[in-house]
Amino acid sequence: RLYKSGDQESLHRYTLPPDHPDFIRARINASQISDKAYKTLWEQSRAAGYDLRLDAIPFQTAKASREIASDFRYKEAFVRDRGHPIGFRSVSDDLKAQHVMRVSKLQSEREYKRRSQETRSQVRTHLDQPGFIQAKKSQEQASDINYRQHLHQYTSDAEQLALKHAKQAYGLQSD
Repeated sequence: RLYKSGDQESLHRYTLPPDHPDFIRARINASQISDKAYKTLWEQSRAAGYDLRLDAIPFQTAKASREIASDFRYKEAFVRDRGHPIGFRSVSDDLKAQHVMRVSKLQSEREYKRRSQETRSQVRTHLDQPGFIQAKKSQEQASDINYRQHLHQYTSDAEQLALKHAKQAYGLQSD
């Protein structure tokens, strides 16, 4: 028990000199944090005769000067930005506005009904659908266009002996 009391006592001893800046700062902070010192300072300022109502003259002058400064800064910014264009000249210049217009047009019920009336009789089918591919193949098999192969035109000299023999063999093969 005596051991513990000695330990608690040593916690409150400082090894810093009393005029050290950290020690002074700690003392000032402790006095500012304490609620008792705050209340006594408040009572002293009230006793000195300060008028702390919101409609007091110093508060009103501070508010008026703040508004004047704000108006001055607003006018300064207005004069500075006066020549610069703000916004877009038309809807076609603004991409976001164009997007919004397209979306609203797509979502409009009247536009939807008008387009459905226009496209009701139009049928669009893709040529790579399996039904079309099968129909093309069966049409090719049914027609006899590719059945006969006609002799092609030769571009070499017609008097060459090898060409004459090739024509004769091709003719025999075709029949």
